[in-house]
Amino acid sequence: KVDLAYRKAITAFTSIDETELPESSFLRNTYSLINQSYNTFVEKLNREWLKCLKVADFNYAKLQSGKQYDFYNANIKGQSGKIAVIISDALRYEVAIDLMNELNADMKGQSEIGAMIASIPSFTGMGMANLLPGSKYSINKEGIFIDGFNTKTLENRQNLLKIANKDGRAVNYDDVINKPEEENREIFKSPLVYIYHDVIDATGDKRSSERRTFTAVLEAVDELRKLVKKLHASLNVTNVIITADHGFLYNDLEIADKDLQDSTGLDALFSNNRFEVVNQEPSVPLTWHFPISKTTKLKDEVFVLIPQSVNRFRKQGAGRQYVHGGGSLQ
Repeated sequence: KVDLAYRKAITAFTSIDETELPESSFLRNTYSLINQSYNTFVEKLNREWLKCLKVADFNYAKLQSGKQYDFYNANIKGQSGKIAVIISDALRYEVAIDLMNELNADMKGQSEIGAMIASIPSFTGMGMANLLPGSKYSINKEGIFIDGFNTKTLENRQNLLKIANKDGRAVNYDDVINKPEEENREIFKSPLVYIYHDVIDATGDKRSSERRTFTAVLEAVDELRKLVKKLHASLNVTNVIITADHGFLYNDLEIADKDLQDSTGLDALFSNNRFEVVNQEPSVPLTWHFPISKTTKLKDEVFVLIPQSVNRFRKQGAGRQYVHGGGSLQ
C-alpha cells in the first residue's frame, strides 16, 4: 500500500504544470517530505526483511511462501485447457494490484492475485529461467542454462516449453499485437503460450530514462489490460496468468554519489548495482552473502553478495533511482 501510494503521489506531482501556479515553496516542500518519508520507510522495512531472511539462513527450502522457481510445476503442469502466460518485466506486486482492479472493472470473469518470492539475485536472467520448465540448472558468464539451453533467447525458451509440452510456444508481446488476427489464432491454438512483455524494465533500467519509470508503469498496465481483453475476446484463451521476472525499487529523489556503497572489486560472473555473483565466499562489510543454491535451483558452487537494505553499489554508468537485483520486498 505504501509503494502504491508513493507511486500515485509522485505521478500526480509530475503531472502538475508549475508554471501555471503562483510562486510557492509548498509543492516542493510537500514533494521533499513525501520522498524523505518513503525513503525512510523502505530502508527500515527492507533492513528488517533481510534480517528475517538471515534467520532462515537465506534458505528458501525453510520458507512457507510460494517460490518463483516452482512456478511451472505449481501453475502449469497437469493443467487442462489453453493457458497463456504473460511475463511482464519488472511488474512488481503493487502494480499488479492496479492491473487486477482494472481487469475486474473492465471485463467479465474474475482476476485474483497471489505472491511468489523471487530468487536472489532478482535480475531478468534469473527470473526468466525460474518461470520455465526443466530439471538441470547451471550458471556461467554466458547466462543461466536449463538442460543445456541458454535461457536468454526466445528460441531456447520455446525449446524448453516444447520439451515439457510438445505444442508449447514462446512469443514477444509486440509480435502478438502486430500480427494479423488469423496468424494469432494459429499461435493460440497451442495449449500453452508464453508471452514476453517489456515496458517497465526497458524504461527504468537505463540511466537516461529511469525518471520515467512511473510513466512506464501506467503504459504497461494499459497494454496488459488490452492484451488480456484480446486473448479472451478474439483468441479464445480463457485462462491467463500474468507474472513477472522481478520487481523494482524506485526513488524519485536523485540519490547522491556519497550515498552509494563501494562495489567489492571481486571478480564476478554477474554484477549490477544491487548484487554480485562471485566464485569464492566473500567477506565484505555492509553486505549479506550466501551460496546461490540457497535461493535458486542452481547447484553451482558460487555465492551471491547483496548490500544491506536498499543500498546501491557504485557502478559506472548504472542507474540509481530505479534498481533491482537485490533482496527487497519490492
